Amino acid sequence: MGQPAPARAKYRFGSFELDREAAELRKRGVRIKLQDQPYRILCLLLASSGEVVTRETLCAALWPEDTFVEFERSLNAAIAKLRQTLGDSAENPRFIETVARRGYRFIAPLHGIDPAVVTSLHNISAPSVATGATQPGQRNRRPLWLALPVVSGVAAVMALTVAILFFRTTSQRGSAAYTVMRRITSSGGLTKDPAISSDGNLLVYASDRDGNGHLNIWLQQLTGGSTIRLTATDADDHEPSFSPDGTQVVFRSERDGGGIYVVPSFGGETRLIAKNGRDPTFSPDGKWIAYWVGNLTYDVLNVGDVFVIPSSGGVPQMLKTDLRLTYPIWSPDGQHLLVTGVRSNSEGFDWWVFARDGHSGVQTGGFRLLHDQGFPVLDDGGGYPPRAAQWVGDDILFSAGPGDTVNVWTLHLSPNLWHCQGPPRRLASGRDFEDHPHLLPGGRVVFAGLARSASLWSLAIDANEGRPRSDALKRLTDKVSLEQFGSITGDGRYLVFTSSQSGTAHVWLKDLSTGQEKRLNGTDEDEAHPEISSDGTMIAYWHDTGVSVVPRAAPGVPASLCEKCGWVWDWAPDNRTFLYNDLRPIWGIASFDPKSKKKSLVLAGTRGHLYQARYSPDGRWLVFGEQVNGSTSRLFITPMHNGTAGPESEWIPIADENGWCDKPRWSPDGNLVYFISHRDGYRCLWAQHVALLTRRPLGQPFSVAHFHSARLSMMNIGTGLLEIDVAADKVIFNLGELTGNIWLASDK
Repeated sequence: MGQPAPARAKYRFGSFELDREAAELRKRGVRIKLQDQPYRILCLLLASSGEVVTRETLCAALWPEDTFVEFERSLNAAIAKLRQTLGDSAENPRFIETVARRGYRFIAPLHGIDPAVVTSLHNISAPSVATGATQPGQRNRRPLWLALPVVSGVAAVMALTVAILFFRTTSQRGSAAYTVMRRITSSGGLTKDPAISSDGNLLVYASDRDGNGHLNIWLQQLTGGSTIRLTATDADDHEPSFSPDGTQVVFRSERDGGGIYVVPSFGGETRLIAKNGRDPTFSPDGKWIAYWVGNLTYDVLNVGDVFVIPSSGGVPQMLKTDLRLTYPIWSPDGQHLLVTGVRSNSEGFDWWVFARDGHSGVQTGGFRLLHDQGFPVLDDGGGYPPRAAQWVGDDILFSAGPGDTVNVWTLHLSPNLWHCQGPPRRLASGRDFEDHPHLLPGGRVVFAGLARSASLWSLAIDANEGRPRSDALKRLTDKVSLEQFGSITGDGRYLVFTSSQSGTAHVWLKDLSTGQEKRLNGTDEDEAHPEISSDGTMIAYWHDTGVSVVPRAAPGVPASLCEKCGWVWDWAPDNRTFLYNDLRPIWGIASFDPKSKKKSLVLAGTRGHLYQARYSPDGRWLVFGEQVNGSTSRLFITPMHNGTAGPESEWIPIADENGWCDKPRWSPDGNLVYFISHRDGYRCLWAQHVALLTRRPLGQPFSVAHFHSARLSMMNIGTGLLEIDVAADKVIFNLGELTGNIWLASDK
């Protein structure tokens, strides 16, 4: 029986593109050298994306049946070369997962598959399924046929068959209930926030599919048909939700400072319902809209206030409680709201149930239960804390997961008592980032399957004036991993940062004048928040046991250890000491002398945590941030007195407390303070002129650079991982890139 000729196809995952016709692998458009065997393995894994490809299958495809080689060692070497090329690791895989004693599985989502229909990825022979073991060199073989049908154009997005992936992953909490994944949209950019009409026929979502760089609201039939664009503005419109009768869509828009809007489901004029609101949702009877108001400071666990407003507009009613609340979802009968809440005395986050009028708040215990099951919560560090998306019957539908893996789960909520009962049940396992799930009639689940990455960028600038020399951004790191915590020397030559390309976050040093980079040391510990001195001679970084100091000229040889110290903030101008986070119940700022090993308290926190402390270029002043509450912070300058910062009476405010202001950095001459602010609704770079002698602010803050793209933005990075730094000719920062599409999970 003859085999079909391979069709032209391009498969994109992360920053890579596989071109089958050209037999090339490219990264961000640049061809990458890949040997024949790793290339063929990649083809096989892509063809079976989401499924286990056995070692037997791979060996049969790579070596003819009359070939005698040491198959295990040769296959291991080819897999290792492929992972090295992709910047992947066996310990913390982003692309290729090892399935013990079986084989390998490609786990990243495929994006932007084209052309319209791909009938076959490759013609690679594979062993037939047979009873009993076979010996190397004596394999029975048959052609391996795999079809990956994909969408053909915007108008027929739902009319054609999309790729069906079978995920058979398991976890310590059991197998995923839904094993079949079907991609609903096929955007090469960012499509997210899906919602389904109550009859299960209409799908609405936010997408930048029109290429203008902003999210708009789109609608389509779930089973097929053309798409309808409901909004078209220069600001992001997202977080849509249907009214119960399906005639209206409520959503969050960033236009005019942000707010809640409603638009007819099949197009028409939008109307403002409430200013500043986020994550709106209709009550089951359609009479009310619940939402929350607050600043986005973390990936998930933000805090603010929850409101309920008539769906026709009117006066919003705030849930009156001593909790800080966020992310409301309605009970099926519309009489209660489940919210994420935390008390001001930091007892910890949890899900709470309130009556619609704000009375009778009951703590569900859900976060404690999930914590005991291994899920991350705010104090665990890392991971993606639980976020409730829908209340269905007596179950809560939510997304959560450790590390880079976020899946869709349900957890039982006892009626009337409102207590969570375990264990949680996993519904889907796409092995990436499954966000914003919504349960359909018939038990299927729709969700956004997203991919995240982070890189360091620079903007050429006159640092003493705050004037960019160009609008063009320059990418400084280009790995398939998370690069963050950038710190740069005063002359802009040397950059230190962390990268997770090996599966664990390690500190790297890059010479920007030559492009050469190398790991700072060879330890296996997680490392974070490196700081290089302005003259480039010393580097300090945090790890589990404290802070190590390494001379740049002798990497790999730690010079000293500051035990039980928090993150490093800055080196003193004379390099004799560095500032670090003093981890008292209320954080303060301390200094450490690497030579004498002496610790000294520089500034104690009394009201809120203090952090991000930076010496002025002459060492006579200190700029720092103070957390006002979970969603607001402000910046201050205070004079230094013989190694101790001035008391609160000498603090000079330079940014107000009406939003989140963070990451203060001095200009080289000390006349400017750069910082990150949400004041325009996005996370952007701002600066404040200060007087040379008194350091008091002169005039109002001004914008330096805006990052309003939904796909590539500072908003795609948690503020704890976001850093900026300033050199004479540039400012550096990390941006997160978010891409993805809408998927449907079912059991058949």
